[in-house]
Amino acid sequence: MFGFYTLFQSLFDDINIGDTVVHRKQTLCAELIRGRVQNSTAVDNLVAFARKRILSDQAMSEMAAGCDKFVRTSEYLGRPVTDEEKDFPLAFSIMVHTSAYQVELLLRAIYRPHNVYCIHVDRKAPPALHFAMQAIVDCFSNVFIASRLYDVYWGSINLVYAERQCQRDLLQSDNQWKYVVNLAGSEFPLKTNLEIVRILKAFDNRNDVVTSAKKFPERTEFRYLTINQKIKKTSQRKTEPVPGGITIHKGGLQTALTRQFVEFLHHSKIARDFLVWLNDTGIPDETYYQSLASLPEAPGGPGENGSEAMVARAKLWRGMPSCQGKFVHDVCIFTWRDLPWITRQPHLFVNKFNIHYDGLALECLSELLRDRTYQPIELNIRYYQKFAKTRSWKAFDESETWRSN
Repeated sequence: MFGFYTLFQSLFDDINIGDTVVHRKQTLCAELIRGRVQNSTAVDNLVAFARKRILSDQAMSEMAAGCDKFVRTSEYLGRPVTDEEKDFPLAFSIMVHTSAYQVELLLRAIYRPHNVYCIHVDRKAPPALHFAMQAIVDCFSNVFIASRLYDVYWGSINLVYAERQCQRDLLQSDNQWKYVVNLAGSEFPLKTNLEIVRILKAFDNRNDVVTSAKKFPERTEFRYLTINQKIKKTSQRKTEPVPGGITIHKGGLQTALTRQFVEFLHHSKIARDFLVWLNDTGIPDETYYQSLASLPEAPGGPGENGSEAMVARAKLWRGMPSCQGKFVHDVCIFTWRDLPWITRQPHLFVNKFNIHYDGLALECLSELLRDRTYQPIELNIRYYQKFAKTRSWKAFDESETWRSN
């Protein structure tokens, strides 16, 4: 084991966090999740000290070069896997642009031998990151780098192209996965693989995608260009009609998509035409899946009824309550202080973390999921079935929860 695990197990004997003297990482994380820490300075000092031990991309390459030891000591194998999970394989596309160390923590948390994983490394990322990610995927038969890489800029069509490349590669794999979940390297699971399977089964072949009716006409009424790695709106109006009369919907990039819908994205003429039309629009990653999923012929819908809710991701925007970390580009970067809120959320994954800001939150979530993998909890499946039908968290009263009591 390496990184935070080694740090907690061997470098610290006792950590005084108030009424509790912590001897082991598990105890510390349990106290943090319950919000019972009184001596926050001691925990902050621990996070700062651990930050100095984060491995560089080059060090990750060297570690992963010894595959047998790397896979064994990082707990990729040996975790219990049920027949239910094997009968419902999942696919993941992971967009990466920094920190092989953090991405490896994510991969380790979601890895199962019967799933399949495509990793897209931003083509303009430093060579050391490319080498590190290649060294990691070389240790697995079901993890691979996307067959074509793109320079990814916020708000540009290349993010859609990168995701589509992973989808295409995943469709061509031998794995007959049921859903694909798209992830960024800065995200982390809130549910075990078994829990994710049961939640997605409750969706009954529906997509989990936001299809908000909110309008942002400036994104599609004007042409956009990529200049100096940034998208810029021009004064030139976009005159081509939307293919097939598609109604433009907006939503977040994060999704959980059925295999049938992904095949529709890659094989239907209207999906191909719409992608071409979006090429010079603004922030098309927030329009592409969302508008196509609203078509009556789109497998898994959710159809014309707009929805601003999703189960795929928990996320806090500026102006929302509860963020104890910091905001970067109006999105909360979580810290260990956010763990009580994070762990109460019903979602599959949470966005987002920065290992150089606070890695303790990630390690505690890893510990929580590890415990639930060996000792599964009972989900309230009716809770997720209700959400899949209503597409709204407002349909629930305060007494309803995602865990069975």
